[in-house]
Amino acid sequence: MSSRPYFSHRIVPQVLGLLILFIVTVRVLDIPLMGPHKTRQADTLFTGYSYCIGDSTFFYPKVAHRENTDGIAIGEFPLFSALISLPCRWTGEWSEVTAKIITYILWILNFFVWSQWYYRRQRLTDQLSSPSVKDRMPYSYDSYDSNEVKWGFLLFFVFSPLTITYLLMPLPDNLGLLSIGLAALFWQKQPSSQKNGTPYPSLLWCLGSLLFALGFLIRPYLFPLLLVTAPSLRSGLLSFGFCVLGYLFWFKYWIHHTQIWYYLTDTKPFTSLFTNGWKVPKSLFDQLSLNHLSYIGVIPFYLALKKNKQLLLAWIFSLLFILLLKGDHFVNHAYYFMAAGFISIIAMCDGFWNLSKKTQTVYRYAYVFLGLYLVQHHWHKPDNQRYLTLPQLMENQKIALTDRIAVYDTFSPQTLYLAKHVGWYLEKDQWKGPSSCPKGARWALLFDPKDDHPYLVTCE
Repeated sequence: MSSRPYFSHRIVPQVLGLLILFIVTVRVLDIPLMGPHKTRQADTLFTGYSYCIGDSTFFYPKVAHRENTDGIAIGEFPLFSALISLPCRWTGEWSEVTAKIITYILWILNFFVWSQWYYRRQRLTDQLSSPSVKDRMPYSYDSYDSNEVKWGFLLFFVFSPLTITYLLMPLPDNLGLLSIGLAALFWQKQPSSQKNGTPYPSLLWCLGSLLFALGFLIRPYLFPLLLVTAPSLRSGLLSFGFCVLGYLFWFKYWIHHTQIWYYLTDTKPFTSLFTNGWKVPKSLFDQLSLNHLSYIGVIPFYLALKKNKQLLLAWIFSLLFILLLKGDHFVNHAYYFMAAGFISIIAMCDGFWNLSKKTQTVYRYAYVFLGLYLVQHHWHKPDNQRYLTLPQLMENQKIALTDRIAVYDTFSPQTLYLAKHVGWYLEKDQWKGPSSCPKGARWALLFDPKDDHPYLVTCE
């Protein structure tokens, strides 16, 4: 066994990694809609806000851009929005800070759940016991419980540009990924339980399959992770069956209740990949090389996939799954490749142990530095003052909660969320005066072209 103290041997790397990421992002906790995909964040957050004020019920989530409808928008399963609404229901006040803190908690839970899964995966498949790999480990295999394996996984999970960029935003990805991670842990319990002749394997398989289906409903594009988490054909087929049932109920039957065409409710033809010249292949290359691999991750990624053909096939399938169903949508929605990115993290971690000890040390520091550097532009405080002035304007005007507003602005989904009101979002050139407001609108929200200062006009 290693003579290292317990704390430094097992705890310091994990705590240090989490602390660094917290320092990077904590300064923007109280600033609305930070990071990428602000439109997507706004819709998710407003659904939570709608739950908070009693404007909607769980199975009938609503969004802000509802025009003259009730705003029911059936898309992703709204468990995350319901979760971030709980503090508001208890305190009576909506705060985006609490939504971000809940996201952080889910992110931390994801690390511990998936690192435990990764460690058990290594033990169950006996990958680390082969002499060629064991010789490159800093400790003996007997002491190889929760130190270097989990540290290696933390390195690639926490400092992946994909993780920093998308899993620290108030979006449902964390919850979907956590649900699938828990499913994978339950499945891993099966071998030891089966040896004891207990009935738990079937129970754990069913529970794991249900959790996987829940993760699928929260984020359907995480489905390819089934290929790397299901330990057997039986558990995979059971999960697939639950996913099909969930899809038929939520996305085929229940979606008829929707009044607003929403995210994840449509597909895009595969031919769209060939209509924008080099834009699509360039975006694909940039996302895979930067978001997924931090450029230098290509070395351990290659080393792992060269030996593990099953992981290679899962990674290819995760890409084709999105390209065939969503076409070129990934160009503006990089999180569609979350499953491919997560498989890349697993592969990089596998390949990392094939590097020499000296190379591993240098590689750790290089990967951490690049991960933080490549995404630092996401964390700049916004120059757009509307994010700070608009909530104050709405509060000072004391507009009734039931009043609907027409927003004439390019970034209207964000604007409706910041205004905490429902209504329309329209292009700037559609404003022709108070008489041009859509029927049912009480106010028009506009922005001064000189300083972007928001102001309200009463509609006629």
